[in-house]
Amino acid sequence: MPYTSNIRQILSNPETGLLPYLRQQLEKEEFSQSKAQLGFHVDEFLTNVNSDDRSSKPQTTLFITLKLSILVDPHTNPDDATLYALEFQQMLDVEIINWSQQNPQLLKSVQEIKGTFSNLEEIPYHGGYLPGFEMQRKFALTYAVE
Repeated sequence: MPYTSNIRQILSNPETGLLPYLRQQLEKEEFSQSKAQLGFHVDEFLTNVNSDDRSSKPQTTLFITLKLSILVDPHTNPDDATLYALEFQQMLDVEIINWSQQNPQLLKSVQEIKGTFSNLEEIPYHGGYLPGFEMQRKFALTYAVE
């Protein structure tokens, strides 16, 4: 049986991974007002070994940045579009926290999410451009190394 790393399972496992989970959530009705394109990158790794306790396993904290492009209806006024982006951001953060609380591979759930989103701008979409926002959500995942 091939070895699958913890981080690959945490991020990509079809049943429990963060990225499949978020892609599935983005298809739900709450997110249906916009089209979201999801990507991610890793900002930093931190491996922490508690030297006082010889039985403790090494823990890795992975600092993730999710990058999303959120497209809005071209007929939406800018103030409403910005409010929608704030609502979208809040719903996405709740989904990330819910996922982390249910994932047994994590040593602790996501405690804090930071991020930004751009001003309303033209976002590349299928060879053209539509109004939208570039959004980033930053958080840490802590898990044991096996």
